[in-house]
Order: sequence, then C-alpha cells, then structure tokens
Amino acid sequence: MTVLDEGDDREIRWSALAVADWADTRDTLQLWTQMVGKLRMALTPKLNHWWNVALYVDARGLSTSLMPCGAHGLEVRFDFVHHELVFERTDGARRAIELRPCTVADFYAEIERVLDELDVPARIYPVPVELPAVIPFPDDTVHAAYDAADDPRPSIRAACPTAPTG
Repeated sequence: MTVLDEGDDREIRWSALAVADWADTRDTLQLWTQMVGKLRMALTPKLNHWWNVALYVDARGLSTSLMPCGAHGLEVRFDFVHHELVFERTDGARRAIELRPCTVADFYAEIERVLDELDVPARIYPVPVELPAVIPFPDDTVHAAYDAADDPRPSIRAACPTAPTG
C-alpha cells in the first residue's frame, strides 16, 4: 500500500501493463514519440535532468504541453482517441498527421512538412537515442506498425495511479 497523505489509508492501484500485446505498434510509437520529444527539446529552455523534454499524459494520449515557438506557442499531442498527431499554435493554426501504419521515415517526412507549414523555427535531430539498434529516422523503413486496435491508452494511463472510489 502507498500512503497518499498522512492519515490517508486509501490504496493506490496501478494498472497492469500488457506491453507484449502491442509490441510492434509500441516499437514504432516509441520512435514517433522520440521525434516529438526532440522537437520539444529544440523549442524549450533546457532544464536539469532533461525535464523539459517530457511528454505529459493527458485525457487523449500524450502532449508536449504549450511550448514557445517564435511569435506563437505550439502544442503537439498524440491523440489516441482520433489517432492523430496534432500540432496546434496559439493563433489557431492547426495541422494533423493521421496515426496509421507507415514507416518511421515517412512519418518523419510528414512531421518536417508540418513544421515547414507552421513556420516552426526548429528541426528534429534525426537520430533516435538509447535504443539497441539505431536507424536514423529518415532511413528507417523497418518500423512501420500502427494498429489503432492496439490502443496504447491503457498502458499510458498506467503511469497515472488511481485511488479506489467509494
């Protein structure tokens, strides 16, 4: 049992992670999220322990939260409800990339196109990190799985423990 606060004896429940059930989608999604994390790293002031590059769990998936972007703010969100990568600027400009089976190389090219369309003054460092086998994003035609039925939200929500109700 984890104590939430002194005197609070409610038990925190952590969701089970069924990672093996969606391993191919997970592997591709890990590379896609690295691209967005690298964009966040390029647009935000550096903080110790790289806290500035985290993606945050939100009601629809994962979000960069609002980032400074030239004269505007920019938020990038993996929306696992509508299966889109959504780019929204504070001036109302919006672009979306459908999350669908496609190579990492194609997804990288689509992100670069959207960044150009939105005049984002940053580029993604094109090499993934902290993986056993590294293929630069523009060259990766190996990872191409995305199955919307492999909804990653339960595993993502596992990062957010829940207390029992009632």
